[in-house]
Amino acid sequence: NLAILMALKDESSAAVDLANKTIELASALGRNDILADAHGTLGAAKQWTDLAAARDHFSRALALALHPEKPEMAARIYANASCVEVYGRQANEAHRWLAEGLLYCRERDLDFWWAYM
Repeated sequence: NLAILMALKDESSAAVDLANKTIELASALGRNDILADAHGTLGAAKQWTDLAAARDHFSRALALALHPEKPEMAARIYANASCVEVYGRQANEAHRWLAEGLLYCRERDLDFWWAYM
């Protein structure tokens, strides 16, 4: 939680450090839900410094959130990844994340996330 707060405050270096520590701990504990959250945080934190890495982290986060399915987490990852692509003016990638995310949310009655996207 602290890592994402740091990322939202544009303190990317601190966010990356905290998220990487979270990944180490979550891996040791076998907590894929926490791993998904940490990778999503790394995606947000790296959006301005390494877009390719940010995309990779969002993809990893989504894979972890979908198997086994964690609907709220997956919806948040779709939303955050699409925002990163919009901010980076990457229309094709933004459209892909939004289209998948909107369909995912509509099929699961995740109205808040659907409206947000």
